[in-house]
Amino acid sequence: MARVLLAEDEMLVRVVAEEDLAELGHEVTAASSGDEALAIIERGERFDLLVTDIRMSGAIDGWALARRARAALPAIRVIYVSGFAGETHDPVEHSHFLKKPYRIEQLRDAVGLA
Repeated sequence: MARVLLAEDEMLVRVVAEEDLAELGHEVTAASSGDEALAIIERGERFDLLVTDIRMSGAIDGWALARRARAALPAIRVIYVSGFAGETHDPVEHSHFLKKPYRIEQLRDAVGLA
């Protein structure tokens, strides 16, 4: 079981992803923006994995969130998700990309690789 921070600004996508990750046996904390996710990290909470949308409302997108999360938690694994093809702008080292929409099996496999 991993402690997962999920950052997704689309409510329905966030709810489904949170349910899928919980069904896969993970403890999930969900944030509705990169700003909210970063605030959670800055409070000192520890996570094994960040699953983040790339394009989110607010000041911090998924790219910046992953960099800031990795700075605070050097061992955190990262999975980027996006509905936009070819969106690999500035990934942190050893991260993975998952294209929306994805099936729970694809999410499970990505978590196993991250």
